[in-house]
Amino acid sequence: MDSSSVEAHNNLGIAFHKLNQLDLAINSYQNALNLNSSYSLAHNNLGNALKDQGNLEGALESYQKAIDANPDYAEAFNNLGNIYKEMGNIDKSLELYQKALLIKPEYLEAQNNLDNAASLK
Repeated sequence: MDSSSVEAHNNLGIAFHKLNQLDLAINSYQNALNLNSSYSLAHNNLGNALKDQGNLEGALESYQKAIDANPDYAEAFNNLGNIYKEMGNIDKSLELYQKALLIKPEYLEAQNNLDNAASLK
């Protein structure tokens, strides 16, 4: 496996995502994952694209795979918390934001999301 090819597909996905070409972004992330199924960054990015497409279940699955591949991936915990919050499971989102902050205490986005979710309780 050529790691530069994996990164190239992931980076192409990021470019397509920024252009709001979500189908092409998803395809690029999936190509990266076909080359390396444990590439946590591509799982997380795939989750972002699926979320933007409105596929919350698919995003949830992708973020969980990112965490499975890298249990210290604070951003994936934060993103998974966002999905649970959007699905109305505030308790689960609070738990996930707290996990993100345990991994990365200076993570301001997770702290902000935790505060916002807590205000919904």
